[in-house]
Amino acid sequence: MRIRYRGFTLIELLVVIAIIAILAAILFPIFVSARQAATRAECTSNIGQICRAMLAYSTDYQGRVPNWYGQGGTWDRVIFKYVKNKIAFTCPNNKIDPNTRKPRVDANGKYVLVRSYAMAKNVSAQIVEQAPKPSKTVLLLEKGSQPIFTQADAVAEWFDQTYGYSRDPAGKFWHEGGKNFAFCAGHAAYFKYPAGPFSYDYPNFIPWSTSRYPTNPGGKGYCGWADTIGAAGELGRNFAGANLPR
Repeated sequence: MRIRYRGFTLIELLVVIAIIAILAAILFPIFVSARQAATRAECTSNIGQICRAMLAYSTDYQGRVPNWYGQGGTWDRVIFKYVKNKIAFTCPNNKIDPNTRKPRVDANGKYVLVRSYAMAKNVSAQIVEQAPKPSKTVLLLEKGSQPIFTQADAVAEWFDQTYGYSRDPAGKFWHEGGKNFAFCAGHAAYFKYPAGPFSYDYPNFIPWSTSRYPTNPGGKGYCGWADTIGAAGELGRNFAGANLPR
């Protein structure tokens, strides 16, 4: 008996292709969203780990977190012995150079480990237990494009900074229009602009401040020192307190 094999007709093939295309259109955004959630969670874990290291450091130094830059170098160098993991300083979404869209490398072609987190300047060298509201007072936030232990990008003056001193729109943030923050209470959380710290606009708060500067000089999202002096005169001056929640 002769067996005939019936192939697919053109219409059937087109139907199958259409079904595959529809499924891909439905599932692709889900996969992208899941990947974004995974990288954001990894970043939250990183900044939380560093935050806990900062607090461990404070227990050994009369309750004070390190100055963002001092005799021991930048804050990340000072606390590194409490972290012991350089990878924790890099957000998974910050390994790509925004100019070349390739992994960051130095002049010798060697991979550069970027520090993706900066210290809020108004918390620099402060006693964490004296924070007006530790659960809402930001200690660290996402910002940076420089190698770890370098002075540039080690500190932040506004919560919407991403690289350098300039402020950026939410579209330039690494996680879908938001950032991860770590707080003086020891926890980390993600906030989408303009919620959470992005909207902070509070006056200075004693004892983290002085009565000489009664108002927040920087406006919403400001986390710099109370006198807003420039880089040339800032080292050693700790007029902290601007933009701390009450």
